[in-house]
Amino acid sequence: MMNFSRHWWSGKLIFSLLTTDIDFVYPDYYEQFPDGSRETVRTGDDIMNTVKVGMMHRADHLRRFNLYDPEMIFAEYDLLLQYLNAGLTGYYIPDPLFVYHRRRDSQTGDSARVKAGKEELKDKHGEDTEIRGYQI
Repeated sequence: MMNFSRHWWSGKLIFSLLTTDIDFVYPDYYEQFPDGSRETVRTGDDIMNTVKVGMMHRADHLRRFNLYDPEMIFAEYDLLLQYLNAGLTGYYIPDPLFVYHRRRDSQTGDSARVKAGKEELKDKHGEDTEIRGYQI
């Protein structure tokens, strides 16, 4: 029997995968900004509002889809679109389970890089995909 009490948030994700037929899990999260403010990001209505660090996947699906493509700027959205296009089922946990720290000097703090990443997704998947906002 696994002890989930030490890391309760990962326990929720793992328990969801172990006890159901779902393919991946994604929760809400807190987004903390450089000024110290924090807001709750709800992903239930828009799965493309999630971030890579907050998703848990079945290992066999990661292998089936060749993990994250290291050449893609937004590899997490590329993988997620592949999942959705293949008919995989996600499970939403309506609790914020982690804090995502926003930084101006991060790769997603560069608006030109974000634009290039969106174009890359459009070129690969043939649709104008709306992903979470990256403006700070």
